[in-house]
Amino acid sequence: MNSLTANHARRSSFRPFCLICGLLLIFAPQARAQLIYADSFSYPDGPIETAAGSPWVWNYFPTNQISVVSGRLLLTETNQPSIRYDFPQTFSAGALYARMVVNVSRLPSGNGNFFAFFRVINVDNLRGRIWVATNGAASGTFRLGATTIFYPPTLIAQDLYPGTNYTLVLRYSIADNHTTLWLNPSSEDDTANRVDDLTDVGLANIGHFGFAQPITSGTQSDIGNLTVDDLRIGRSFEEVMPSVAFKSISNSVAGVISLRASGQATSNYVFQATTNLGSANWVNLSTNAASTNGSFNLSDTNATNFSSRFYRLQRQ
Repeated sequence: MNSLTANHARRSSFRPFCLICGLLLIFAPQARAQLIYADSFSYPDGPIETAAGSPWVWNYFPTNQISVVSGRLLLTETNQPSIRYDFPQTFSAGALYARMVVNVSRLPSGNGNFFAFFRVINVDNLRGRIWVATNGAASGTFRLGATTIFYPPTLIAQDLYPGTNYTLVLRYSIADNHTTLWLNPSSEDDTANRVDDLTDVGLANIGHFGFAQPITSGTQSDIGNLTVDDLRIGRSFEEVMPSVAFKSISNSVAGVISLRASGQATSNYVFQATTNLGSANWVNLSTNAASTNGSFNLSDTNATNFSSRFYRLQRQ
């Protein structure tokens, strides 16, 4: 039989399988307690505002639409509408977090522009803006950054490449109006590839999250072309960037160990094994991509060669 922990899974003939159920009951429900909204943009190609089942509405005119293309939200400088998702309640304290995967296909021009934001309830006051620009970046690359409201934004000092997926986490602190943006973070404590805007612009209640395709008049400072996927909005970092965890483990008739895990959507994880937790000798068994909902399956076909084996996952 097998046992399961939050960090490691163990294949052993001495521990009862029912322990798996108990741990799942302890850890699984807590992760979704503060999730406000999630969207994988799995709508038919076309305007998102009118797609069946879409909660997105026009934020302001012109209403020349924002489209979904191949399961991703397409934002482009050729259109200028803005869309928003209306929260089921208004938030007046604490912080809000938004996680998304961004892929730039055409570089922004001029000073760039913002493309995502939180919005004050029932007022077009946009806070915690995510910005894309080429300012300070090497030729052919771009940078991402954030501002609470005012220009210029603070850009992360990391040159990024078109055609590459980047995971962003945006935090807007309602209590002090501060904005933080992380690029490919592993935890909220990450200080690398992070920027903060500590400007106090006044307390306001937040009721919406949205996307925009703005062009600054006269300067033609635009966002270029980019796509957004795997959006999660919540009240904690852990909710929008769930930690990796084993969810189940079982033996097949042939002796193969099968495991199911959950982590950060679209991230890659290296599945490793060892016979001694005190050893640094971990063997790589496979590399696995989490699905758009963060889940993935694993197997150890050589498990019967060991009387006891421990497993772990490392994000690639």
